[in-house]
Amino acid sequence: MKLLNNFYANIKRLIKSPKIWFIFVIMPAFMYLLYFFMFNNSGVSYNTLGVVIEDKGNQYEELLEVFGENPNIIKNRQEATKLLENYDVSIVYLIGENFSEDLKNNKFPKVEKLFVDDSGVQIEDKLINDKISELLEKNYLKNNNIDTDSLNIETEVNVETINNKTGVDGYAMIILILCCFFIISFIGQIGQDIINISKTKVLSRILISPNRSFMNIFVIFLSYLTLVGTIFSIMTTIGFKVLQTENIELFKLTLMIFSISAYSLSFIILITRIAKKEIVLSMVPLVVGIIFFITSTFYLNNVNIPNWAEYAFYLNPLYWIIVTVETNNLINLIPIVLMTLVLLTFGSNKLEKLQNI
Repeated sequence: MKLLNNFYANIKRLIKSPKIWFIFVIMPAFMYLLYFFMFNNSGVSYNTLGVVIEDKGNQYEELLEVFGENPNIIKNRQEATKLLENYDVSIVYLIGENFSEDLKNNKFPKVEKLFVDDSGVQIEDKLINDKISELLEKNYLKNNNIDTDSLNIETEVNVETINNKTGVDGYAMIILILCCFFIISFIGQIGQDIINISKTKVLSRILISPNRSFMNIFVIFLSYLTLVGTIFSIMTTIGFKVLQTENIELFKLTLMIFSISAYSLSFIILITRIAKKEIVLSMVPLVVGIIFFITSTFYLNNVNIPNWAEYAFYLNPLYWIIVTVETNNLINLIPIVLMTLVLLTFGSNKLEKLQNI
């Protein structure tokens, strides 16, 4: 009962802390909103939209206006398919080789649309069709010198769905990796909190319980884990909804976020036992988080690295999160659990010495 009371008291204390709200709620929420406005301000993200041009003429040039000032030109269908499979782009429009010829012959040229997920990032097919209709009318007027007000033009965009490697669109993966990055980078606040409670009666009351070498660190750990894991599970789910992106199954999403939270907490507990200085507790998790984030993007983007360097991925918890999503197999979270246990074992050794900080 004493352990449960300590758990409840620590949760209640954390919830009342303005710093906790600022670090774990306000800052991540602001970054999520920044990400949302960067990629969805106009409803179209041209960074995730590509165009393949197979046409040998030049009639397609006006059509490119629909895709913005600097359209993302892709060499061929094979490259487009590869980019879609790796969720580097979400939608690709393919302008066929007969596009200009069809226009000259007063035929409606067909544009193919290849996509992974049609939510979150899209351009209305109607814009494409309207522009093609406009080009066709110009050519019809030029070639036949007649009025086209009553011309009935058939419009059509052929659609082909490409399955990506994970079954999850790029937005969902980015949101999840960003969430994990926030947890690791901001977890230093928990270390500072441990330092603060070590100077109060809170830690002293916890440490007088029996079997303090395990159960008491478990109480502290569990209260932090519950708070951090719950906050970021909710925020990530909201992020999926706001961006209207494909959702990862809630149960699996929660397990992944809680596993990263557990890893981060065990890591900061170890750093707290070693460093005991707030500047170190702030900077070390941030630097480690950035390193993990960068190396995980190397993996996502298939960056060529030496074979020996690939083994470094195994020490990156974000790598195992990505693999879990790609394989849809929670067994890949086991390495994160093992790393957590190792860090927690070393970090919780002789916890009572924290009173002497």
